[in-house]
Amino acid sequence: MRWHSPRASANRANLGCPLALGQLECQSPDVRAPTRVPGTEPRLRNYLRIVLTYVAIYYALWAIADVLIIAGIDLGWALRIVPNQLYYAFWVPFAYFTFFKRS
Repeated sequence: MRWHSPRASANRANLGCPLALGQLECQSPDVRAPTRVPGTEPRLRNYLRIVLTYVAIYYALWAIADVLIIAGIDLGWALRIVPNQLYYAFWVPFAYFTFFKRS
């Protein structure tokens, strides 16, 4: 793989976190469906499942964007805007309104 940008090496270093989370999500049922939450709390378990899915989505998008950037594809920089917004702008409102939505 050829490095096209001096900033690509920073993206290569940052790629480890989303990939590690993705591996954890795929291998651990405790992360996907928290077992520490009692079965008598299905709404809380469902909330945690929704929030963890949201987190997995923006980490996966970060990883895909970093792979594109490392490969020298400029579209990766545009794609990186989406997970940045999901994390920095929409995370707290998403978690709040998901928790307090009417059932």
